[in-house]
Amino acid sequence: MRIAALTNHLNTPSSRFRIRSCIPFLSQNNIFVEDLFCRVSTETSAHVFPNRRIRSSPLKLATAISFELLNIAHTFSRSLASNNYDATWISRELIIGYPSFEWILKPPLVYDIDDAIFLSKYSKPGINYLLRNSVAIMAGNAYLADYCRQFNSNVHIIPTAVDVDKFKPSAQKMISKVMTIGWSGTSSSFKYFHPITANIVKFLVDKPDVRLRFFSDRYPFELKQLHPYLDFEFWSPSEEANQIRSIDLGLMPTDNSEWSRGKCAYKMLLYAAAGIPTICSNFGMNSELIKAYNIGLAADSPGDWLEHLEFCYRNKDSLQSIFPDCRSTVINHFSHSIIHEKVLKIFSTIQI
Repeated sequence: MRIAALTNHLNTPSSRFRIRSCIPFLSQNNIFVEDLFCRVSTETSAHVFPNRRIRSSPLKLATAISFELLNIAHTFSRSLASNNYDATWISRELIIGYPSFEWILKPPLVYDIDDAIFLSKYSKPGINYLLRNSVAIMAGNAYLADYCRQFNSNVHIIPTAVDVDKFKPSAQKMISKVMTIGWSGTSSSFKYFHPITANIVKFLVDKPDVRLRFFSDRYPFELKQLHPYLDFEFWSPSEEANQIRSIDLGLMPTDNSEWSRGKCAYKMLLYAAAGIPTICSNFGMNSELIKAYNIGLAADSPGDWLEHLEFCYRNKDSLQSIFPDCRSTVINHFSHSIIHEKVLKIFSTIQI
């Protein structure tokens, strides 16, 4: 079987971890996937004139428009090319933010969804069309699956797979007098720190033996209260695993919104694969993981964040024994070997 994968950019997490990571395993089982990925869009235009904003720079605006026009042309070409394969595997949306060429895709279609992208009224028509017309749907969690089942009966909950050979505890990690608390993510998620920043500062202010580290695409200028305590490092795919290994406790704040309930808690799984417990907001899949496995603490309020941070600090030398399920949970339930078998089973049922 030959499959065309219509994916997003090379560094887009949903495409990297949910589709591209499966390709070598599928090829070993005579399912060959060609990755027809997005090469240019308004997202890539952000790297041109990076210190300017669209609203205040006509040149930046013109660049963004030209990049999106190229994206439309390229996505039309990718969509047509996919019709030359036995099946098409679609990641999220063909073009982020609005419907485009979903109607020209030739079945059978397999749709993969790992975010509540259907909450956008502009995206919804194209997404719902794909849901209705796919022979199988892979949803990242139960919340997403429930939405998809309104349109299709063949919905499978497929969590995002973790490469446990890459994301693993550090062999050189030594017992240190300094405790490192860390967060890894895109700058669009900085907003989740606003409600808890005061309590994080209250925790850090009298603890010179605690470091706070962020790994992201830009410095969090808007989180001014954290600046005196913050070590920042630019995120990169080549350093991602080492960056996560460098911390002792992971943070994963979200809000209680439908968008957050669509999240697949992948950040927590990466922390856990490295043997690192997480303090997370008690919403969506975060809550499900904390209830099912002893891999961290869930916070219902800003005050809970302070209480949980203090608890972990008092017990910083015993975190692995207090939260013993971190790595084993990922190996047994979310590793490549587990998830890729589920994906293979879905493709093996498709008739061409």
